[in-house]
Amino acid sequence: ELSDEQVELYNQIIEEDEIEYKGETINTGITIVKINKLLQVVNGFIYSTPTGEAEECGECEHVVECVLKDITPAHEVCINHNPDFNNKEPKLIPLTGGTPKLDLLKQDLQDLVQTEKVIVWANYRHDLQGIKDTLDKAKISYITPETENCDRVFEESTDIRVFLGQVKQGIGITLNSATTTIYYSHVLSLEDRLQSMDRNYRIGQTKPVLIRDYIGDQSIEADIVELLHKKEEIKDIIQKKPKCLLCEYTLQCAEKKIEPYRSGCVLRQEVNDKVKKNNIRIRPIIK
Repeated sequence: ELSDEQVELYNQIIEEDEIEYKGETINTGITIVKINKLLQVVNGFIYSTPTGEAEECGECEHVVECVLKDITPAHEVCINHNPDFNNKEPKLIPLTGGTPKLDLLKQDLQDLVQTEKVIVWANYRHDLQGIKDTLDKAKISYITPETENCDRVFEESTDIRVFLGQVKQGIGITLNSATTTIYYSHVLSLEDRLQSMDRNYRIGQTKPVLIRDYIGDQSIEADIVELLHKKEEIKDIIQKKPKCLLCEYTLQCAEKKIEPYRSGCVLRQEVNDKVKKNNIRIRPIIK
């Protein structure tokens, strides 16, 4: 169950395309950005929107790919990199009402690590830091993919009880000594989900493997996890490239100063209809 602060901010993001939160501007007019911001809030934090990002990215066909990879317009790996772009780095804003997921994780791990090893996957770097702090305080030993030969060390050590990493790092390693996998937060990439899920379900695994998904009550996470379980590629559902010059409403939008994906844009409505059709429910949480 989310905190009151999480619910309030979550609902505000759904209702508005731009909000001010703790002195920072957060733009959520593009569907993929709104979904990403909602997922951040469920995990106890939110990033501000870099200056100009909404305008720069709203017209780019790579916006979905960049959001998933945390690439901003001024970033060197941005496909349409603009060195003159006046960019302010996004600011991490922790929510002060606590993080219920961390409380749940601490409770689960205190029981699990007594008898088995556990893999914990998270999506955001901020999630990982919060989990590390929780593990350190609970004096639970863990290892991350940054450690050399991390999988061999994890498999052979009896002291290390938790393998902690980002979901996208779950490629090419074998972690059969773990029999429980916890998804603390979730990605929108089916490939990353499947690859990470297979880490402790590889050849040589002789025990049942349990997958635990942490889901914010009534939140969009429930729909995302359900689609991942059905092996639906969520990126394909929410991606639609803007082609304004080929759109019959171009002049009308120009006169009304309607930007791609913004209120009044036909493209935005098409994407929203597709999201709704695939049961991704962007709706307020009721407490």
